[in-house]
Amino acid sequence: MIHIYRSYPWRASAGISRDYTTTFLLKASAGCQVVPHYYTAEEQLVVIRGSVITGMQGMRDVTLTAGGVAVMPGKAVYWFSCSPPTHP
Repeated sequence: MIHIYRSYPWRASAGISRDYTTTFLLKASAGCQVVPHYYTAEEQLVVIRGSVITGMQGMRDVTLTAGGVAVMPGKAVYWFSCSPPTHP
């Protein structure tokens, strides 16, 4: 599995601790693919710009656009991909 933070630019915006209770800002390009994974702490996905297709084990995939939020409980397997840009 590719570790997400080695694949895309990121920055911690709130303290880093051993239990991964922290806030990361992640920038990913259109077409990105993040493999199924999980963390022990709850994770929140907030889309600032563009769109993201995300899914969680046992649930259907959904598309989130700017302002969209997804919350994954600790140890829930989830994944996401960045949608290609749309052109008018």
